[in-house]
Amino acid sequence: MKTFKSEKLSLVLHAICIVPILNIITMYIFYPLVMIIVDLLALRANVKEKQKIKVNVFALLISLFMFIGAIPFMFIINDYMRRNDPIVFKVSFIITLFNLALFIPYLMKIRRADRDMYRQETEDLVNEIRRRKGEKAAKKRIEFERQQEELRKMREEREAELRIEYEEKQAKRLNYIKYKKELADQYIQEVKAYVDQGYKLTFDTNMFLYPFTFYMITQMIETYKMPIYLTNTIYAEIDGKKSNPNLRRQVKTVNQFFEQFLQKEIELKPEERIIQNMEMPSSEYFFRQGFDKRDNDAKILASILHKQNETGDRIILISNDAGARVRAMLNDIEIYDLTNKIKAEILYSNDPM
Repeated sequence: MKTFKSEKLSLVLHAICIVPILNIITMYIFYPLVMIIVDLLALRANVKEKQKIKVNVFALLISLFMFIGAIPFMFIINDYMRRNDPIVFKVSFIITLFNLALFIPYLMKIRRADRDMYRQETEDLVNEIRRRKGEKAAKKRIEFERQQEELRKMREEREAELRIEYEEKQAKRLNYIKYKKELADQYIQEVKAYVDQGYKLTFDTNMFLYPFTFYMITQMIETYKMPIYLTNTIYAEIDGKKSNPNLRRQVKTVNQFFEQFLQKEIELKPEERIIQNMEMPSSEYFFRQGFDKRDNDAKILASILHKQNETGDRIILISNDAGARVRAMLNDIEIYDLTNKIKAEILYSNDPM
């Protein structure tokens, strides 16, 4: 516990009071009064510092008791001394005034010292609080920066992992696309063997709706320049699929391809074009062949038979539709089947080539 100067002075004065001295006024009136003032100052200082005040209260009570008890006794002594020994009384009074003149400035100096010490301790406490807050803020800032650095490293590591994973997937995808293109080229060569024998090609609509088989068609047309017959029924069926959200992108790709390719061939003579139109026969022809004119597959088959009978061309139908292939074989139309040669996950995949 901290001890102020005023508290030390209180202890000294209490010790002086128990020593017999000749100056009766000083002993019984002045010292108790001064001790009361000093004890009040010490008590106030300890209350501000939130320290124990039991000793201060006890000392203050003693000083009050001595001061109150000395008042009647002093009147008796002073009256006796004034009548029987006036010289001693006057000397005692002068000594009391001298002590008072000496002690009051000293008491004020002690008070200033206590106030300065309290102010200094308050400033030190404020500075200590600020220092601790600054250290705490610095620790928090360091901890925050460390966490941010760890998060940045984790993010960079994760980005690196994702980049590697993406590159691996891209490499696998490119290898897979390369494999599918090599597979498509293999079966294009088989189809080319039919073309070399004088066959011309036509397709069922479903061949245009999957990226793998459509890639084969584009290669037959652009790379190998194979002659192809198409009907308006096929174009209409393809365009009708654009309402299907799963086929919308593929339909757009097919339409763009034919639009660009046909613009290149528009200046050529009809017989010189790679893609030629296969006209639909009359209703009478449908009736004679037993086809239903409302059936799109029947329209394609009737157009093939009519074209073969009219021009003598041999036409082979390439289709992934088992029903269309069966009906073609029943009408003596040559077919080429990919379903027994290529896995379904490749043949019917919607992944772009």
